[in-house]
Amino acid sequence: MKIMNLSTTVRMIAVLVCTTGLLAAVDAAEESDPINTVLSFNSLITDRNADPEFTKLVADGVQFTLRSLHPGMNPETLTTDIVKHWSTVIPVVIATSSSYVRQVKILDTEVHGDVATVWTQTTTESTALNSDKKNINSFTEVYLLITTVDGWKIAAIADNRQATKLEAAQNVRSRKASGGKK
Repeated sequence: MKIMNLSTTVRMIAVLVCTTGLLAAVDAAEESDPINTVLSFNSLITDRNADPEFTKLVADGVQFTLRSLHPGMNPETLTTDIVKHWSTVIPVVIATSSSYVRQVKILDTEVHGDVATVWTQTTTESTALNSDKKNINSFTEVYLLITTVDGWKIAAIADNRQATKLEAAQNVRSRKASGGKK
């Protein structure tokens, strides 16, 4: 039987120690639920906490903006940096509303190793400053999450804001085109 030399043995032990550390980090990340990350992110917004560290977001993640929240305005680009997007949106929401609530209903979740998707039905209810009128929007969001050494983080968000308003406008146009018949 051949005996390994000392440097080979040290290298093998180092690989085992590093691998065990990585596996422990992955196991810890898998234990924390991607749904909790999504719910926590939305709670921070509802609680009017701008979360200056954006601890739930991947630093170079992506925000997909298919259409603007504001009718008649189109987004300049389809994608933006996710942290930059939310670091702009959250302070504006806080500064211009007396209340803003995000109600999130989980529709579906898929976890495949270190990647997860969470689909939500999100309803926002806001009241502008000096107003009693509530503005309610409802839309679907999909969150793409990845595991990091700190647990699950949101790497991308896309939503279908204004889709219901687009459908309603299209139905009105269709009825007009058909002489008022549905």
